[in-house]
Amino acid sequence: FMGKYSCGGGQFQARIEIISQVNKGVSSARNTGISHSKGEYIVFVDPDDEVDTNLIKKLDEKISTYKNKPDLVIWGYWCINMASSNNENGRHMVLPQKSYELFSNQEIMKELFPRYIGYSVDQVSHWAKYGTFEPKHEWGACWRVAYRRALLIEHDVHFNEQIVLNEDSMFNANVLVYACSVVTIPEALYFYYIRNTGALKKGLTNSIIKNKMALFSERKRIVDLSQKSGNNMDIGVYVGSIIFGIIELMNS
Repeated sequence: FMGKYSCGGGQFQARIEIISQVNKGVSSARNTGISHSKGEYIVFVDPDDEVDTNLIKKLDEKISTYKNKPDLVIWGYWCINMASSNNENGRHMVLPQKSYELFSNQEIMKELFPRYIGYSVDQVSHWAKYGTFEPKHEWGACWRVAYRRALLIEHDVHFNEQIVLNEDSMFNANVLVYACSVVTIPEALYFYYIRNTGALKKGLTNSIIKNKMALFSERKRIVDLSQKSGNNMDIGVYVGSIIFGIIELMNS
């Protein structure tokens, strides 16, 4: 809803707009939200999760500390497994891998972009030898990031609606190609609930091949875009994800 409503003899300006559309997936819904947004920053919240009551306040305080408002602000979150019978074992905190204070696109593309675009050859080699990834990727979920709206609109950054899994990381990688400032809030301000139902659990088996192929194309598109923007990026930053994707397709 949007518009002026009477309340106790006076009027107030509604600040919430509800938009309905045919169900075309989460990426389409987010793209619709972006296109209808009006504020200075965009924050995504999944319908089955929760946010800390102080999220917006802390975000505003963080943004206010900078003369030039940052393009992205990243925070931590609580991961809560609803299937766990033990509240402590089923709940853990995930904070940003580093306290990022990046104020140039060159820094961002060197430090942060590889953590979102995919696994490199070196990471695959490390995994094959030790069974772990080093360095770890940032969790790519868009609900742990505030985006400066003008940046998204100016460069027409949107979610790839052909991707149903890992679309968040691709969106973030795309945003980073244009971002010139990224900062963090080292606190868990979001509650991510793991359930046995949800968008990622339904019909995923039948679309895994289509999704992998869309990911291959999207990664190449974003890296090509970064090269056109003057960044020295190539397929090496995500070729490990191609390897894992092929292995997963062979076993599907």
